[in-house]
Formats: sequence, structure tokens, C-alpha cells
Amino acid sequence: MTQKREEIAGDEEKYPRYRWVVIGLLMFSQVVSFLLVGGIGMLLPAMRADLGFGMTESGLLASLGQLPGAVLLIPASLFLVRFSPKRVYFCSLVLAAVAGFVLGRAPVFAFLAVAYCFMGATMMARFIPDTLLRLQWIPKKEFATVMGISLGMLAMGQGLGMMLIPFLLIVLAGWRNLFSIYSLVVLFMAIIWMVFARERNTLAYREGISSRAGRSPLRGVLKRKEFPMISIAIFGNNLAYMCTLLFLPTYLLEERGIALTTIGLICGLLPIGGLFANFAMGFISDRIGLRKPTIWPVALIQPVLYFVLLSAVPEWSLPMLAFVAGFMAWAPFAAIRTIPFELPGIKPSEVAVGQSLISAITMLGVVVGAPIVGYLAEGLGIQMALRIVCLFPLTMAVFGFLLPETGRKARAK
Repeated sequence: MTQKREEIAGDEEKYPRYRWVVIGLLMFSQVVSFLLVGGIGMLLPAMRADLGFGMTESGLLASLGQLPGAVLLIPASLFLVRFSPKRVYFCSLVLAAVAGFVLGRAPVFAFLAVAYCFMGATMMARFIPDTLLRLQWIPKKEFATVMGISLGMLAMGQGLGMMLIPFLLIVLAGWRNLFSIYSLVVLFMAIIWMVFARERNTLAYREGISSRAGRSPLRGVLKRKEFPMISIAIFGNNLAYMCTLLFLPTYLLEERGIALTTIGLICGLLPIGGLFANFAMGFISDRIGLRKPTIWPVALIQPVLYFVLLSAVPEWSLPMLAFVAGFMAWAPFAAIRTIPFELPGIKPSEVAVGQSLISAITMLGVVVGAPIVGYLAEGLGIQMALRIVCLFPLTMAVFGFLLPETGRKARAK
């Protein structure tokens, strides 16, 4: 049964200042959620030493965190779009806290893998209400800017995780205690969310949710070419970036003999570069009124940066290279993830399902890429395995160029 929703309604064109409280809570939860999940690559060496699994299992574990999203995100979006976004978000946070607590007590790899997969499912469920709440609270003229800030906060969560994990492992005496503390923080965050989060159900939003114009949201999404194009573009970009983020710590530790605390700084600068990219590129895209110029050109540079980062360059240059590579990897996202919100005639339910379709396909980048890198690393070495996947961002260059323009200047024509 669809739950009755809390409502802050009013003029369709007036967005209350309280929107920054709701958006701020969404961003804060992103940062906390990705402190450990986004930094799982830093935990793999400690997990491998404790539970005795190899590189192939490492790749499988990394893919299992994304598998629920790749398999279940579309059907979940069709189901969860009917319920209160605030309550769905709260339930997903509580379940994430439970998953973190169970994960920290895994006695064998199989137990660890199941718990990590369940944690990925809770993050998948959070994506649907996140999209709906953005539709409720963000005016179109601010979408790319807010999307850039939001993605930047996501990158900050990853970066902080990569940098802090080596020190937290020392202070908390291992990765198991780290997950226990993490679960308590997420549970506290769920309580804060339930107290302060609100919904803004305007008449236009309710009509958009309830009216399907005689068709399901998925059918409407599949009729639009932009969604598969965006999905394929981000698929390759995400595959290369996430595989690098997951396995670069292992490469630097085992192949180059760099200290783990230094590796945390180097790898943390990948998402920190993304933090700056999202803040800058979202603002630039809104300012120039165009999306495509901030998408495809930067994707052409990414393969070169990944290749150099995995070469025998001086250790002092690695932080700078990681920062630039992260900047270029994240730069297209503020604009390309804004495009679905700007498609003419699209309904809120179709945006939510369309964004889920994009995320499901792009999550396949990790689901497919991480096990492949882990398998290839057993025979070819981790360096060669990562170099093989560094060409995949070219999908962003190709399809980012082919996408129709939806920015302010295009809509004004």
C-alpha cells in the first residue's frame, strides 16, 4: 500500500529555503556512506591477509557491491517510486547499518561477500528516493550546479575514505572494528534523516507520479534514445575509474613497495580531484548554458592519464597525476547526469526509472570489470590488467559527443 507522504506544497515555481536542509542531508549521507564503501580498495590488502583470499576473489568482492544495482535497480525503481521517498531512504540507511555490523564479523570470504552484496543493495535502494527528492526540491536552473556539488561531496567521501582508512586501521586495530563503528555512524545518520527530512509534494509532482499517460515509466524511458546513450557513455568511464580506484592501492603496495599511508594520500586524490571537477564543471555548465562541452572533450584525455599513473614515474609525481586523473574522470558527470532531468515532456516517475536504468548499466562496469581485472592480474600482473581497461573512457567521448544538447541555450531555441 502506498504510504501517505509528508507534504510541503505551495507555488510550483517557488522553492523554499528548506530545500538546502534536505539536499544537505542527502549530500551528508553520501559522504558518510562512501567513507568505507568507496574506499574498499584500501581495505582489500587487510581483508586478504585476514581471510586468506587472492586477487580473483578481490575482484569478485568488488563486483558484488555493484551487482544488486546492476540487476535490481530497474525493478526496484518501478516498485519503490510508489512509496514515500523519505521513508524509503530511512529504511535503506537502517539496513545499511545492519549490513556494516554483519560485514565486520565475517568469518570467511563467502560470508564477507554476501554481507557486502547486501550493503550494495541498501545503497541501490537509496538511489530511487534520492532522485525523487531532487525532483521535488531543486529548480531546473540550479540542477547542474547542485548535481555537481552533490557528486563532489560523493567524491569527497571516497577521497576521505582512501586517506583515513590506513590510520583508522591502526587506531581501531583492524578492519572489523572499523565496520562496527561505521554501522553506528550510519544508524545515527538515519535518525537525523527521519527527524529533519521533508518532502515537497506540489500538484505538478503528484500528477507526474500518478499519471503514466497509459504506459509504464519504463516504456516511456526506453523510447528515449538519450538514456541508453548516457548509460553506455558512463559505463566505460566508470569501469576504468572504479577498477583503478579498487586495484591501484594493491599495485602501489605490492609492485612498487610504497607505504600504505602514502598510498592512501595518492589514491585519495583521485576522488578529491573529482570533488573539484564536480564543483567547477557543474557551475561552468550552468553558466555557459550548455552540457556537451563539459562532457566529451575531457574523456579523450583520461586513457593517457591512467596509463601514465600506472607507469614507473617518480613517486613524488603520483599525487599530482592522481588528482588530475580524478578531475578528468569526474568532470563529465555533473552535466551528463543532469540531462535526463531536462528532457522535454519527461515525467518524474520516468526520470527516476531512467536514472535507475543509467545507474544499472553503468554499475555493470564494476560488476564486469573488477572480476576481469582480478582474473587477468593473476596471470599478467596487476599493472597490465589495469592498463587493458584504461581505454574504456572513450565511450564517454563518443556518446558524449553524439548526445543532443539540453542546456539552457538549447531549450531557449
